[in-house]
Amino acid sequence: MAPRAPAGATSLTTHRPESSSDSLNRVQKKQSGLRQLRIQANFTNLPSIDSVPFATRISRAIPQPKTDFAISIYPIHVKAIVEGRKDHEYRKYSLPATRMWIYETAPISAIRYRAVISKGKRSGELQECHLRIERNRLFNEGHGESAKLYAHEILELHQLKQPLTLASMISRGWIKGAPQKYCWMAADMVAELEDGMKKLK
Repeated sequence: MAPRAPAGATSLTTHRPESSSDSLNRVQKKQSGLRQLRIQANFTNLPSIDSVPFATRISRAIPQPKTDFAISIYPIHVKAIVEGRKDHEYRKYSLPATRMWIYETAPISAIRYRAVISKGKRSGELQECHLRIERNRLFNEGHGESAKLYAHEILELHQLKQPLTLASMISRGWIKGAPQKYCWMAADMVAELEDGMKKLK
């Protein structure tokens, strides 16, 4: 029979030294737990699906073709377009699509019109019916810098139901600032603006 330990003596327990595999398992479990906490925190901060407009959810889920763009034009030239005294938009580059949303610079600072335009034309390609406008005639004859420009015929002109100001576009995250060259329009933005438009041309 094994001798009993003296009264009041402390019982000692022998511990097996931790192996390298035990240490690795313990570290992996800790890392896994931290990873789960981070994932839960990220999902907690996500907005509810119900708080995101339906059109926005669709546009984010499905790749959208680039069909609409916004471009800056001075108000004096926009007025000439509306009045029919300007029927081509001239640029040093060919515009990227046929649906052009016109951003009027200060003091208007808003989008009020959308045009449907032709592909860029070069000098000598304008039809006779457009040469009554002196700017078109000079371009077609290749005077001055005209040979370096592209002319985009304004085929249709539509007026928005309500002007869309630059401040409103920025606050809604649709645009970061006034178009410098041109900027693409998001599908949900186009869908909202097209509602109630009036055709002028």
